[in-house]
Amino acid sequence: MHTVHGNFFYKLSNKKRLAKYLRVSLKELLTLQDDSNYKVWSEEGENGKLREIQEPVYKLKSVHSKIQKSLASIVAPEFLFSGVKGKSNISNASYHKDGNYIVTADIQSFYINCNKEHIFRFFKYTLRTSDDIARILTELCCYKTFLPTGSPVSQILAYHSYARIFNRIDAFSKANDITFSLYVDDITLSSEKSIHRYILKTISKLLKSVNLSLKKEKTKFYNKNSYKIVTGCAISPDHILLRPNKIMRKIDNKLCKHEKDLSKLTPKEIESVLGQVIYLRSITPNSYPQLFKSLSLMKTEEKIKQRPL
Repeated sequence: MHTVHGNFFYKLSNKKRLAKYLRVSLKELLTLQDDSNYKVWSEEGENGKLREIQEPVYKLKSVHSKIQKSLASIVAPEFLFSGVKGKSNISNASYHKDGNYIVTADIQSFYINCNKEHIFRFFKYTLRTSDDIARILTELCCYKTFLPTGSPVSQILAYHSYARIFNRIDAFSKANDITFSLYVDDITLSSEKSIHRYILKTISKLLKSVNLSLKKEKTKFYNKNSYKIVTGCAISPDHILLRPNKIMRKIDNKLCKHEKDLSKLTPKEIESVLGQVIYLRSITPNSYPQLFKSLSLMKTEEKIKQRPL
């Protein structure tokens, strides 16, 4: 980990060096900027609404991964939990578990509203690249005029493009004895004392200064006697991180579908249920011990079957 001064892109002005680092030709620095390098589809979200996914394919995906790896090596602030190695939605929830009062809020359409101007300014003024390098990197990382929802670079680049405003939110929170964190587009605030609504109004004003806004319908205030949901994890009133009921229901529903006969699970279902079990075990290590053992064995056996003779 290093500061921006030690980053590969810092003060970069040579296109040949950029192309070599990204493992592409000079010509590809241009052709990969085209939106035809994305696979675009829609999938249904938990609210039943369709959500468009834009995923870079082939060589562009490799380019995005290289840029992501470089940006992720920059030292991140304590409050950032997305796009940072070793941090997750679980560690984000754990960061707030000792708070008596918690507020959760979502940034409205963060990636779509993360526009080229702010991305360009990050490369140009924070990493201090030349204008043409900043423009190339911006075009490579954007689909149309915004960050693609299915790209490996979007999480960390979204933060860096608005780092100044998030640092101001963190400073404001600390001044009011409040702990602030950011996980992708999820903002969480926690405190030993009740969090007044003016705190959120001030944060909302700060976000509006860069054309971002909070989803009013997703903002939730939790008091000290309530169970709190933070980035998909539950926290009890006595400050214990709990297994999310939603994930447990998904596992139970999948097993009930096959009358709890694991042999009826397809390879894809084995992968899915095992992933959910591993997720729960990262919160409470003793979750589903027998199911974890059985599914792990089944996955290994499936891999052996697929090996060429």
